[in-house]
Amino acid sequence: MTALYLIEVSHPQGAYFPERNTADLTREATIRDIRDGQFDGANRILCLSDNGTWADATVEIAQAILDDLDQEPHWDLQNFLENALGCRAVADWYREMELVA
Repeated sequence: MTALYLIEVSHPQGAYFPERNTADLTREATIRDIRDGQFDGANRILCLSDNGTWADATVEIAQAILDDLDQEPHWDLQNFLENALGCRAVADWYREMELVA
């Protein structure tokens, strides 16, 4: 069994975990889905590891997305990145990409 990644999504009526195919619960698919805006309001990522333990993988996934990002993120992705990594990390990325004056 490989690790499974669950995306917690914020909603005005309460947070929930959207239904996804088992094949889409990989680290790579989770990164792709969040990066591509498949889930508005992505809030937290939980990882069920091979040994059956749970861990909060939000920072790990957010950092992987930011490290691979080559264009300005859509507003919901920027919100996810700022919540997970902090506004300074995202602002530093903007400066490195020379997207701000």
